[in-house]
Amino acid sequence: MAEPDEERAEDRRPVGAITPSAAHLPEADGSAFDTMGVARRLLRGSGQGTLATLATLDPASGYPLATLVTCAPAVNGAPLFFLSALSLHTRNLQADPRVSLLLMAGGKGDPLAHPRLSLVGRCLRDDDGTAKPRFLARHPKAMLYADLPDFAMWRLEIEAAHFNGGFARARMLTPGDLLCEPAVSDAFAAQQAPVLAQLHHHALADIARLLSADPQYVTLLAVDADGLDLTLGGQGRRLAFSRRLNAPDEVMDAVSQMAGNARSPAS
Repeated sequence: MAEPDEERAEDRRPVGAITPSAAHLPEADGSAFDTMGVARRLLRGSGQGTLATLATLDPASGYPLATLVTCAPAVNGAPLFFLSALSLHTRNLQADPRVSLLLMAGGKGDPLAHPRLSLVGRCLRDDDGTAKPRFLARHPKAMLYADLPDFAMWRLEIEAAHFNGGFARARMLTPGDLLCEPAVSDAFAAQQAPVLAQLHHHALADIARLLSADPQYVTLLAVDADGLDLTLGGQGRRLAFSRRLNAPDEVMDAVSQMAGNARSPAS
């Protein structure tokens, strides 16, 4: 019998944040499926998700607690939450920051046929001054409780992700697959105000057309490498770019190209 310090080599292998499946299936059909693009749009576009925390405050339990939460993307894409200290999930986070977040795309028919993204990582307090405005840009009705003293911003530091785009379209993803590089995120954070002003003056009609809306009801609130956060008639909306941008000076061209494609007759 081996002594305790004589571990087998396979016992010393690092354990990943998500245990991958041993099955590797081909695409369901021969068509190209934009796994990364769909996963990023889910990450940026989902305004709500299911957050699973660990009930470590109760030593006799320890069971996961799944709750519905609203979320919004940070400039780099990491999920942000505006949580009350009185809620059970926040109390769990204060004791153990490890969480899982499920984001889903809605649609008709079988829910398992639609894309979903499972994230794991640590959820930590975020006192960065950009976090709260980003969240309120996505959820303007949260202004009703934005100044209550028990609410605070939290950010999910993604460690691993599992994407499922439907049957035979599952794939493990890394934080690097989903999040913007720091230099790109920093550039968008620094240039947000002038970019939004330029869009308002020169591209608001195109943006409204893409949303099938009247420009007078569109208010631009935030921009990042993957799209725009805005309100339409007071409701938070997301307009995703057709590709991830590399710099803020690409925004105008991206919107113009999308608008041009929308005007072109279907082939």
